[in-house]
Amino acid sequence: MSVSPVPSSPDIAVIGGGIVGLWCALAAARRGARVALIEKRTIGAGASGGMLGALMPHQPVGWNEKKRFQLDGLLSLPGRIAELETATGHSCGYRRVGRLMPIAHPEKRRQSAQWADGA
Repeated sequence: MSVSPVPSSPDIAVIGGGIVGLWCALAAARRGARVALIEKRTIGAGASGGMLGALMPHQPVGWNEKKRFQLDGLLSLPGRIAELETATGHSCGYRRVGRLMPIAHPEKRRQSAQWADGA
């Protein structure tokens, strides 16, 4: 896949060159759209810290269609990343890892234990 100059009149502008923005730009380009990708720093700099975090429905309470959509997105990510790496010949550096989140407040620890039991 090649990168070309920004089209003079794009069909779509994607704001942000993190994981989600790049994926949107790629999907639009594959459908024939002329895409302008706008990133204020460098491509991948933020690694979709905001949007990708939304793909982590970690609470088994209040389950709804939005959380189902987020979970489906999260579960499809390894396959999508593999497709992208095959198509581009570049590693995305994607790794499925956990994170530690200290919970200082006793009530929040109790709530977290309930969620873990409910999961």
